[in-house]
Amino acid sequence: MSEAEPPEEAHAPVGALGASRLARVDKRGGITFDGSPVALEWWIGAEDRWHVAHQETAVRRRRLDTAPAYETAMRIPSGDAIHRVYAIGGAGDPIILEVENASPAPVALALVVRGMPGGIELDKTRVDLDRTLQLRATKPASHAVAASDGGALLAAIYRGVGADTAPTMVPSGAGVVALLTPITHRTRARFAILLDPRRASEIDLAAAPDAQDVERGWAAMRQRGMQVVFADAGRQLETDRARVDVLLEAGLATAGPDLFAALEDWGLDAEAVEVWRRLGWRGRRRAGRRDADVGLAAARFLRATRDALIAERNDGVIVLAPEPPVAGQPLEVHGAPTRCGFVSFAVRWHGERPALLWDVQPEPDSLRMVAPALDPAWSTGEPSGEALLGSAAVNRAGA
Repeated sequence: MSEAEPPEEAHAPVGALGASRLARVDKRGGITFDGSPVALEWWIGAEDRWHVAHQETAVRRRRLDTAPAYETAMRIPSGDAIHRVYAIGGAGDPIILEVENASPAPVALALVVRGMPGGIELDKTRVDLDRTLQLRATKPASHAVAASDGGALLAAIYRGVGADTAPTMVPSGAGVVALLTPITHRTRARFAILLDPRRASEIDLAAAPDAQDVERGWAAMRQRGMQVVFADAGRQLETDRARVDVLLEAGLATAGPDLFAALEDWGLDAEAVEVWRRLGWRGRRRAGRRDADVGLAAARFLRATRDALIAERNDGVIVLAPEPPVAGQPLEVHGAPTRCGFVSFAVRWHGERPALLWDVQPEPDSLRMVAPALDPAWSTGEPSGEALLGSAAVNRAGA
């Protein structure tokens, strides 16, 4: 396959399936929230100095498998500080934020909050970041420091904060606040950020699911709709991640026609119906035109992937594998929705010759399928079967 991979999101979405609001994680672990001016950063006070994630060079973010869960590691003396963000679902739409001290020495975490209004109490396990966000912790921050900007805040922290000077309220006009928490070696601090605190219930942070649990939940969600099995593990991973991201964005009021088209193409009908219901007439017209170069990157990627795997011509003919597959690499497509029914097919190889297996359910009244990239002379009107095809202009160079 030759489609370009979707670009890594600068602000990657994090949330639960069906959530109407998401958090966004940047490439250094900073977090923003849809519809809120609040932003969270993280600083680590190590044995040598304070390490500000947005200023350090040795900071790298990675996605944990396919789930919308992200880990950002920052180098500190003798090890790393590791920042993780993921959603666990449930009342209040909680986002879990944890910071692990993977070094042999104790550190201090400064959870730095920008955009907080004044008048908010800081010395509690529940801190209202604004009217729509709430931070929960197992215990209050050991200290809190407020300043007009990040430079003044860092200077204040370096001067030291004592119990007699640490504010318990956000001062009027404070631009940035740091909530300080010690983290002993090889341990972690965990918080929950509630995207809908009005519906929230109690959260046992110690027993909350970890990122691996979240991955298992999303793996089950990926079994819905059209399924594709690539021989290329990297291509499989990018496709699975794009499916997750499209499902994640489907709950937002801003979901557009590009998202609807991707959901429909991949047989994710429940979400497609909801997005369609929210589209206005202009959006529905755009969805019908299938504009290829607009909208969410993950949606564009999925639609391009679908178009390379199976296409429907205006005359109703179904084209299997319209883009030449890589010679010798097997390919499977299961349950691709078309006007003729759900199409499944697989390509296997006998030396340089492709073998094609296909099945259409339910059996249509009329059908014509072709696979010109595999064999220009082959076509069928049978709803199921298999055939060893002749020589074809397959892609021998790779995906």
